[in-house]
Amino acid sequence: MNEKRLNLYRWILLLTCIITGIIGVNISYYDSYDQPSIVRDIIIVGSIIIFVLLCISVLYKRKTLPAKFKMVMYFSFTILVLILVLLEYLPLYKIIDPESLWPISDSGAMILAYITVLNYLILINRLEILIPSFILVIVTGIIINRFGLNEAASPVLIGGFILSAAGFIILAVKSFISVRENRFFVILFSVYCLIITSCYILFMVRFTEYYPARSATIDTIAVIIFLLACVGLLISMPFSNYIGWKKEHQSLFKRVVLIPLVFVFIIFSLKYLLPENTYRNLFFRQFRGDKIHFWMYDYELPDSHQSK
Repeated sequence: MNEKRLNLYRWILLLTCIITGIIGVNISYYDSYDQPSIVRDIIIVGSIIIFVLLCISVLYKRKTLPAKFKMVMYFSFTILVLILVLLEYLPLYKIIDPESLWPISDSGAMILAYITVLNYLILINRLEILIPSFILVIVTGIIINRFGLNEAASPVLIGGFILSAAGFIILAVKSFISVRENRFFVILFSVYCLIITSCYILFMVRFTEYYPARSATIDTIAVIIFLLACVGLLISMPFSNYIGWKKEHQSLFKRVVLIPLVFVFIIFSLKYLLPENTYRNLFFRQFRGDKIHFWMYDYELPDSHQSK
């Protein structure tokens, strides 16, 4: 396909999926909750299908992506993150009615999800650099969560963990396909990518507290996986001929396996070496009944006798 025509299709697909997504989100906001809208569902599904086609067009002849397309993706991601964080603060100070922000924040979150995936695909050849940097994203989400902004922290934590897990899986598959001469590296690297992926997914469930009643079970499973991984690494490395590996394989193993393992080790150390109250105060803000959830402020009921 002609390069100019391909780039035109990319721009058209980008604008179409964003516009249809916004329309679908707003229809779901203005519709009645007890009457599901078939039109809304069709528009949202259509937006997702268009977005899948856009992802395929980005991956197809990825080197032909124009610089303007990349810059728009990077700039849009930064602006949307700042806007969504600002929207989390406005209702807290009663600057604006929170109900009027829901369609704006939902639309912004949908666009941000699209643009995040596109940026991920654009930088897919730099995953060995991106994956360690996602640790900073996860730490940022933990810090935001510590300040009590759970609604803002959850997308950051979920995004950091999910994008990291996807990167581990992609790199494991790429190593199986591209690396031929060092099969021991391929097996060891792939196994530990999957192990770290499972730990990250368990961390995501743990820190977002979707299943608070199963926190102890999740911690136990994660610890068992991590300890087995450490024992396996100590046993296998002396037989791996690590010194004889290529420098790129050594660097890849350090960035993608060892650095995330150290990060997991730090979290487990804080979890089990610190007292439970100290751990909770370090990672989660403890409220004393003064937090208002879902903007459910107190209000005075009208006097029925006076209304008569």
